[in-house]
Amino acid sequence: KVYGARPGNDLIYALPVSGARPMRFSAKNLPNGLLLDSNKGILTGKTPVKGSYTVEFTAENMYGKTTFAWTLEAGDLLTLT
Repeated sequence: KVYGARPGNDLIYALPVSGARPMRFSAKNLPNGLLLDSNKGILTGKTPVKGSYTVEFTAENMYGKTTFAWTLEAGDLLTLT
C-alpha cells in the first residue's frame, strides 16, 4: 500500500481493516507530525518533509492480530486523480 501526499498538507487516513470490535491499532516508524488514534485506526497530522516513509501498522482484536506495511510518499511531483 502506497499513499502520496504533499509536504505540509493535512493528512487523514483510515486504516483499511475489518473485523470484530473492539480493535486496537499501533504503528512503528511513524513520521514526526503524524498521530494514530489507537482506538479508531485513523492517522492524522501534517505530511512530513519530502521523502519515502515506511510504517508498520498492527491491528489487534480478541481473535488475533495482523501487521502490514504502508508507505507514505511525501513530495511535490504527485499526480492528481
